[in-house]
Amino acid sequence: MYKLFLDAVSTCGRVVLLDDWVKISEDILSLSGNESSLLPSRVFSFLKENTITASELSHIYVVHGPWSFTGIRSICLFVNTLAYIYPQLTLTPLSFFDLFAHYPIIKQSSRRDVFVKKEKNATIDILSLQELQVYLQNIPECYGSFDVTSLEWVHTNLVQNYWVEEVISRLNNKSLKFIEPLYIKNPNIS
Repeated sequence: MYKLFLDAVSTCGRVVLLDDWVKISEDILSLSGNESSLLPSRVFSFLKENTITASELSHIYVVHGPWSFTGIRSICLFVNTLAYIYPQLTLTPLSFFDLFAHYPIIKQSSRRDVFVKKEKNATIDILSLQELQVYLQNIPECYGSFDVTSLEWVHTNLVQNYWVEEVISRLNNKSLKFIEPLYIKNPNIS
């Protein structure tokens, strides 16, 4: 049975197929704003390219937020549906902040603000771009995904890459049949 790693939350997300903890194939996912319409077709196309069907999956590691309200609801709905259809399929949710082992980790929240996790056991803060700029003044390197061009000056190196196998090795694996979206802010819909 195969395992799937699904990150549709990062700016440059990815889908990775693993067999016995060894990466078989990987593809880049850029679905921002189109998660609900593009995610299923991209995942099924990826599986088909690797001559695998969803029925051959035993587990999915899925980044379940934070991201846009619609985006993470679509991601969770998709993997929850697969886990419902295929009895052998289980899920392990992980936060975007679980993708990196070093800090600070920064994730774009909107055009005006970002989520920041400054240390391993710290609470995730929401900073305006102006507050972020001040915070980064003495930080040589940070991790994550945000629009550095929105800052007036950047002396900080942004590391966006992570190794899927290393992320999985750090996880507390779960065998869930249903996962909830990870919200940090409340949805702003009326």
